[in-house]
Amino acid sequence: MGKMRPNRRIQTCASCGSNVEAEQGYLVKSTRACDMGQWLVYHPDCAPETIRTEARTLERKDLTAEGNILHPYDERVISKLRALPGAWWNHEKKWWVVSLEAEDRARILAVANELGLVIAPELLEDTTSELAKQAERRAQFYDLPEIQVDATRWLSIRTKGVMNLAHEPSITATILASELNTPVIVVAKDTVGEVWERAFKTLRPKYKVKHRRNGKDEWPWPEPGEVYITTFGRLPSAFAPQVIGVADNGEEIKAVNFLPSTQRKAARCLLIVDDLDNITNYKAKASQRISGLVGQVKAKWYVGHLPTDPGKLWDALTVMHLGRETFGSFKHFKRCFNGEAGRFGQMTWGNVETEALDRLSRVCFSAVT
Repeated sequence: MGKMRPNRRIQTCASCGSNVEAEQGYLVKSTRACDMGQWLVYHPDCAPETIRTEARTLERKDLTAEGNILHPYDERVISKLRALPGAWWNHEKKWWVVSLEAEDRARILAVANELGLVIAPELLEDTTSELAKQAERRAQFYDLPEIQVDATRWLSIRTKGVMNLAHEPSITATILASELNTPVIVVAKDTVGEVWERAFKTLRPKYKVKHRRNGKDEWPWPEPGEVYITTFGRLPSAFAPQVIGVADNGEEIKAVNFLPSTQRKAARCLLIVDDLDNITNYKAKASQRISGLVGQVKAKWYVGHLPTDPGKLWDALTVMHLGRETFGSFKHFKRCFNGEAGRFGQMTWGNVETEALDRLSRVCFSAVT
């Protein structure tokens, strides 16, 4: 037999011929050639053993040690499971598989508790990494509010993340989450750059802070223990993806054309981008330079509020290399924001689905996280 679904109405049992009441029995799509793909209903006692075994599996509500989630069919639950980090549907086993990485564990456990799942005991053990513990101790040393301690810990174990708090708490959490010897690049407005410099000197005085005042000067990659502060307009044009070839279908192939020595320097850096309003248009030069740099560095953290306009949000997520990680594809993004392409391809957007917020919570820390 094939797919199994809840029985929503009175139907006739395929085995004994008597009525099966709504919400009872098993509704299964037959894979036998003689049934022509029909949906068949069975009484619980009449169903073949294979169907009863599968039904018992589908009725479980578990989160296993391997990251498998078993839950009875429920459309409302499916949208929540689909939004979990790393979620994919195992068609053969008929269960969801989710990520159990350290940065995802808290989110997975929170949803598992919300859905009343039986959680494997080993998943409840403290898996906080040493990096998170060190960052938490640094935040506690400054006697910060609990939300900032949580934000510092949350960000310290991620290579990608958006700080969606007020500006000063976001700066504080971001600086305290960073490892001391990591070279740091901060991209922000001139006036905000001064704020970052003061914050680094207060919170991490061992860091040496430098500024890029002239966009025409050669770009000096920061060394370990250094912070390099610049603006969106002063990023080198070489950071933007360049045409490096043409595909068989005629489309241009673009990539950041760094020398191997430059790639190594970039790959050790932490990039911090302040003010997401500057990257809401992917076609803009500043956005493309940021996007190119994001693809080369070790970690990328963002400070600011996500755009409320879905079109700008997708562009910002694309620049940050978070679009496909968060929504999988633009098709799923449109579904979550009820988007439709009108005349000349102009997008119109409808109500925001709860799933969209669940998906964004994968990569965004806010006061309600």
